[in-house]
This record gives sequence, C-alpha cells and structure tokens, in this order.
Amino acid sequence: MVNHFASLLSNLNLFVTEPSQYNYVLGDGEAGHNDVIFITSAGQSLTLSDTYTTTDAVKHRSIFIDRNYTPIPLPRELQSVYDILFPTEASVYYKQFLLYCYLRAVSSSDKSADIKIYDSRITYNLDEVSDYFRLARTASAKSSNPDFNLIVSGNLKMQADAASYSNTFIVKQLGASQQLTVFSITQSKYYKLGQAPSSNAANKEITITRATDSLNSTAPIVIGDTGLSCVITGPLGASPNLLPGANNLWIFNAETPFSFDLIQKVKELEYRSDLVESMLTFNQNSSSGTYTSMWYTHYNPVYRLAGLLLAYVDRVNSICQSAQT
Repeated sequence: MVNHFASLLSNLNLFVTEPSQYNYVLGDGEAGHNDVIFITSAGQSLTLSDTYTTTDAVKHRSIFIDRNYTPIPLPRELQSVYDILFPTEASVYYKQFLLYCYLRAVSSSDKSADIKIYDSRITYNLDEVSDYFRLARTASAKSSNPDFNLIVSGNLKMQADAASYSNTFIVKQLGASQQLTVFSITQSKYYKLGQAPSSNAANKEITITRATDSLNSTAPIVIGDTGLSCVITGPLGASPNLLPGANNLWIFNAETPFSFDLIQKVKELEYRSDLVESMLTFNQNSSSGTYTSMWYTHYNPVYRLAGLLLAYVDRVNSICQSAQT
C-alpha cells in the first residue's frame, strides 16, 4: 500500500477504472431505478456519480496496480473530520483540488518537512499544478441514443445556491415531441432561458428548432443563466422531425473553476469543535502532541489548519500501520 501524506489525508482512489464488462444505461426512474444513470453488471445496478475519474492514462497504468487489498474503514472520530475536510457531495476532481490546498497550507508552515515522515521518497512541487484547477470543465454527454449527440459549449457559472462546484444536467425529450426539458440533478431544478431556475417543471418546456445553416443539428439550446448551451446533432438529413423516437435522454457534468477560503474552512472546523476534539483525543501519542498544540494555540490560521491536518494524518497512519502488522 502506498503510504504517504497525500494518500493518508485524502483517501482518494485516483486509479478508479470503468471495467469493460459494465454496460452503461440511461434511465429516468423507470423499472424501479431512481438513478438517471446506472451501471448494470450481473443483474446489479450501480450509480455512475463521477465522469472525471477515468482517463486513458489511468487505464494504462492500472495493470501495474495491485487491486487485491482490503479497504480500511475510518473510525467515526476520523470519518467525521474527513467529511468536513472533503464534503461528501464533492466530485473526485474537487477533492483533488482540496487536497492541493491542504498540502499548500502544510507547506507554508514550519512543519512542511513532516509530510516526508510517512514516505521520504515523496516530493511535492505544488507550483507545477497551480493552474490545473483554474479551468472550467465539461464532460462529454452520454446519450440514450448513440446516433444523436449532445454537444455542450460555454463555461458553467457558479450558481448562487449551489452546494459544490459541480453540476450534473439531464436533457430529456418529452415523449415523441420536439420539446425537451433541462434539469439539474445536483440542484433539483429545471432551467429555461429567461426564467429563474425552479423545482417545478411547469412552463419549463423548450421547443427546439433546426439550425439555419445545418440539416443535422438543432439551433443552440441555452441552459438558463448557467453560461452553458448545447446543440443536438445526428443523421437528421431533411427529416421534418429534429428529435428521433421518443423519450431520449442526454446527461453531462460541468464544473466551474475552483476557489478555496482557508479562513472559512478553519471557522467550519471551529464550529464543529466537538468532532475535532473527538478526533484529537482519539489514539493520542506523544509524536502528535505538537500538532494538536498548533491547532489549539497558534495565532496563525494557516498554522492551525496545518497542525490539524498533520494530527489527522498521524492518526490515520497509525491505523494503517496496525492493520499491516
């Protein structure tokens, strides 16, 4: 098992792959399925929650990774603090960004060398990835009809009431009509240009039209005030109907450039002081006393957060070491 600071802190499985034996199916709550996308394998259905975890590079490297290990569940005292550091609704990509921010906080303290206690071979050149998280990202849309594609353009704007920087949208054809709706699964709201987002589907139907310069694509479909628009393309030819068949579905993820407020994160941890204290009193040892003191007594919030992160990792590491013996 790789035992270094970033792995212990994040619990991220960065080598998640999508086995080829899985079949991806779009659904809309029918036949007992409540998930818009589910993966069927051996009669079981699984939620497809993140489209950014699989890349060709990861697939190529995966053959060198030993997958025969047993996950170690975090005790409640550690899991509660982990859920504050890495919110459960966050995508894997956003969690990588948070990990980057936490590593920068530790590297800014006088305990930066302590991250090598867990693996002296590890080096962190954080400046090399500083621009990586400043990009807006949109995943390719998945379609229930492979002959008709949804092409998304624009950059997602941060929504005022969004719980995270990620948003998953589903575009659904209404029966066999030339109307569709655009629904955010993340926010449980419908979007239509000129109207405020609403959980009520009434009057949210969008009638599509053919592009003036093309026989095989629709005119742009503006997704409310999100900054995104899309077109549907396919072998439409001169057909009078722009949408094929009935009840077609498309789904895609989009994310905004990230930002991190260290002071706000420290305040959030202070507000849940009961959970933080439970973590700090769990499996105490002499080596982590300095880290605990940094959290409780240091005047600088960067040092306080660094102390808490180091104390947390020290306790996770002790659990991993115990499991290996």
